[in-house]
Amino acid sequence: MTSAFKLGLAAAILCAVLFCVLSLLLKGGRGGKVQEYDERQTAARGMAYKVGLLTMCVSNCAIGAICVFNPRIMDTFTAMFTSMIIGISAFVIAAIRKDAYLALHQDKRRLYIVGGVLCACNLIPSIGTIISGEMYVDGQLSVHFVSLMIAILWLVIIGMLFLHDRTEQDEEEA
Repeated sequence: MTSAFKLGLAAAILCAVLFCVLSLLLKGGRGGKVQEYDERQTAARGMAYKVGLLTMCVSNCAIGAICVFNPRIMDTFTAMFTSMIIGISAFVIAAIRKDAYLALHQDKRRLYIVGGVLCACNLIPSIGTIISGEMYVDGQLSVHFVSLMIAILWLVIIGMLFLHDRTEQDEEEA
């Protein structure tokens, strides 16, 4: 690992800790408002967790098999994170389709804004690494591929929420 990578990793961990501390402080200031899910949503979320876990297990086996037959496709770190992101995507899709991703009175606009910002924050550096050729190191997908996968995950979340909202509006109009 290069010193720039280590510095970037340390900065990312620091930002994550600051984000957690700030969100806890802000949540405490609002009276600790807890998100509420009804029984139907709780059951649907349980099924979505099951779908996500099984998808992650299958994708982990598939990526493992691909790496056994072609060990030069991606490094181990990238392979495991790719498998986790695929499982998270399956959970998100299953939960949104069953209307169990958002709490009862949760603001969707906030998720669209945060999701768009996080997608852009991961997509812009990914485009730079693709152009510079750093996405492939020694013929393998490098750790930079994970950032692109996270950007795709946020695109999936925003896209599924948008499609779900459109179908709800169409059903209400009919």
